[in-house]
Amino acid sequence: MNVIRKLLSERVWNTILLILTIGLAVCIPLTKTGVTVGTIALGVITLLITPLSRWKTVFLQKKSFLALFLLFAWSFLSLAWSHNSADGFRFINLVLPFFILFFVFSLRPFAEEKHLKWILNAFLISVTYAAFHNLRRYYQAPEGTFTDMRELSVFVSHIRFALMITISIVICGWKFKNSVTFFRWFYLLLIVFLLYYTFISEVITGYLSLFFIVLMVAGRWIFDRFQRKRNFYFLCGFVVLLFAGMLFGWSKYVEHKRHYTLLTKTAQGNYYWSDTTQLFFENGNITNINIQFQELKKAWAKRSSISLDTPAQNGQKYLWNLIRYMTSKGLTKDAEGVQQLTDSDVEAIENGKFTTLDVTQGPKFRLLQMRDELLSTGIDPNGYTMKQREEYWSAGWHLFLQHFWKGTGSGDLMPDFRQYYAQTHSRLTLENQRKTHLQFLTFGIRWGVVGLGLFVIFLVSIFKEIPRKSYYFVAIIIGILIFSFLNEDTIETLTGGVLCAFFMGLFSGFGFQRLDQENRLDEQDERE
Repeated sequence: MNVIRKLLSERVWNTILLILTIGLAVCIPLTKTGVTVGTIALGVITLLITPLSRWKTVFLQKKSFLALFLLFAWSFLSLAWSHNSADGFRFINLVLPFFILFFVFSLRPFAEEKHLKWILNAFLISVTYAAFHNLRRYYQAPEGTFTDMRELSVFVSHIRFALMITISIVICGWKFKNSVTFFRWFYLLLIVFLLYYTFISEVITGYLSLFFIVLMVAGRWIFDRFQRKRNFYFLCGFVVLLFAGMLFGWSKYVEHKRHYTLLTKTAQGNYYWSDTTQLFFENGNITNINIQFQELKKAWAKRSSISLDTPAQNGQKYLWNLIRYMTSKGLTKDAEGVQQLTDSDVEAIENGKFTTLDVTQGPKFRLLQMRDELLSTGIDPNGYTMKQREEYWSAGWHLFLQHFWKGTGSGDLMPDFRQYYAQTHSRLTLENQRKTHLQFLTFGIRWGVVGLGLFVIFLVSIFKEIPRKSYYFVAIIIGILIFSFLNEDTIETLTGGVLCAFFMGLFSGFGFQRLDQENRLDEQDERE
């Protein structure tokens, strides 16, 4: 290794690593192949040119490096009690880029701010290009192409790209605040563009990330104005009470909405059909009560030539699409209700629409959808985001308690999940029988409280290593990634793992390097 290191000067090696890092920043939003190649190249070069003395220094002094190294060792050790070692090695290979990239930035950090700015600019340009490409494709596509707006992201997963968009907004905000040139207004325009993309993409992770940013900014503003501890604690108590009041209000709202009145006969004297064993909601109204099928078919035949018994584009019969659409409008599901439909309503139903929410776009649409899911009872969870997550979290918590100390092992997580779903007779189809979508709980199940503890220590240590000069800016970016752990298994994908390691490693390595330089300067001053 010494021979390889001496082939080129230290400055040349650092330049090569900088170019590879900039290339990786460009590849993360665009190509998984580029991410894989860039990570391997950075890992191999770092391994070959880093002296053992540097490994020793970082291992002993950088707590995040030590915690992650121990977690990596624990993941291999857990293969000893894992019944499926082949799956275990496949999983370790999947998350290996996360470990490699963080180790790279810890061993060979960038100490100059201009290098950090170049890397961030490269990432920002790449994300902006990907967002622009996605929107151009969306607006040029024939009407009806995008039945699910979450299909908007072309290059990477819509969830990971939503995180990249939010991080880019933070970067633009930081550059706008700290720039003194006229060019700073370009960053403001870019923020507007990225916010618009987030708005129409309908990705809950993106909305939650923006909400997290608002909380952080509001918290900083409040803290700056209430620096007296007594006032600040009073304000915190008020916020807690406010959230408690909101939860109480939501529970009362649910109780009210689930109350229903069963009608006996229509205006024409026909009996209604209702099923109260389970409740389906559409735009806050109950779907499967007070329906008169014969009247619906006769009244619909006068408005449209399409038979209600034929299947629509979404796989359901037009009859149920009509019932759902009328429910979303708050109409009675009988002849009178059909007569109240406008010509545009009839055309929408003929085109496969099943709710008036289809014309709503952005956060409102997704929030209303989630509300209907949470209000519904006894429904098949397949295809419903929140209902599926309830199944995942319930299964995950059970498995975590069952394997509390050392976990299932790196290879047994999914077999144990499937076994649990089978034992509990879960209605989830095989393709929907997944992990928790909650990174902390997933790691806790896989590696037990020991592995989870090491992961938490790793995250806490990162915050202590953030550069002092830009602590607030960096804390928001890392906070966004950690916040995503509450909604997704972010690290257990190639793009998500590299994205997390990229920013966590980049900033913690920079902060550790600057602190190391400051300590050496202090020691030199003392000797002089």
